[in-house]
Amino acid sequence: MKLSESLAARLPLHTPRDVRLPRVPDKALAVIGVRRGGKTSFLERHIADRLAAGDPPGTHLLVPLEDERHVGMTAEDLGWLLERHKRVVASVREAGRRTVYLDEIQVVPGWESLVRRVLDAHDRLPLLTSYVDLMLLRDVIERHRVTNVEALRRLQRHLLANPAGSFSVSKFHRDLRSQGLPVAEETLHQMLHHLETAVLIELERRGYAAVWVRVGDDLEVDFLAEHQVADDLVVQVSLDTESDATWEREIRSLQAAAEAYPNARPLLLTLDPTPPSRPLPTWLEWMPASRWLLGKG
Repeated sequence: MKLSESLAARLPLHTPRDVRLPRVPDKALAVIGVRRGGKTSFLERHIADRLAAGDPPGTHLLVPLEDERHVGMTAEDLGWLLERHKRVVASVREAGRRTVYLDEIQVVPGWESLVRRVLDAHDRLPLLTSYVDLMLLRDVIERHRVTNVEALRRLQRHLLANPAGSFSVSKFHRDLRSQGLPVAEETLHQMLHHLETAVLIELERRGYAAVWVRVGDDLEVDFLAEHQVADDLVVQVSLDTESDATWEREIRSLQAAAEAYPNARPLLLTLDPTPPSRPLPTWLEWMPASRWLLGKG
């Protein structure tokens, strides 16, 4: 019998639960439930499953902090124990990764600072990158049916790396093409449109309940913003409206939304501080995003 099978066999067996622990590295997860509800058994079952699946023995450490032998343990004591375990257990040194289960952690004063310190010792860049990719895949790619995923990923990483710098779509488009990544400049304008979140945050700060809406078969409006006291809004956010195709798309979408939601005020926000070069329809209000974000409208 393999050592991992022997260790798994020695752990008490319990009825499997439908709930599972997410396998997300470098994260602190909380298992909550009523007292005597089976939280410890759930952790033991999870460890047994991981060992049976081939995880090296010793890479899963369960610390039962309500055990009478651990009474009076401080955060400093627990930190020493975790560090000692990492140094002594060969399988942890070889695998470079382990999972620690702190059962009834609340009995240790100052445990929050210890957990924060342990998490901060991981490589934070891959973790933060995974957050961005997860949000990008779920929120932008699926919602807007983006097909050129690599261009979108490079765009968002460039913007995050240069949060206070100027940005030229044309220059970025030339850079991507020179790197062998084919993408239309109009597609990059659309991607920029998908990535703007400042307006949503400000709407929510002002007390609006904002949702994205589709009008008809192919028209989309960024926000239908409803308020208990103030006027409802249908808001379209655009980097600029110089392109004929962009102008036509934004106006068509807002007009359809205004007809679908007659009690909502149609509002076009652009990054460009100057009014659109084309005449504005009488039913539409335009405002530069900078002015609107400062509470001027």
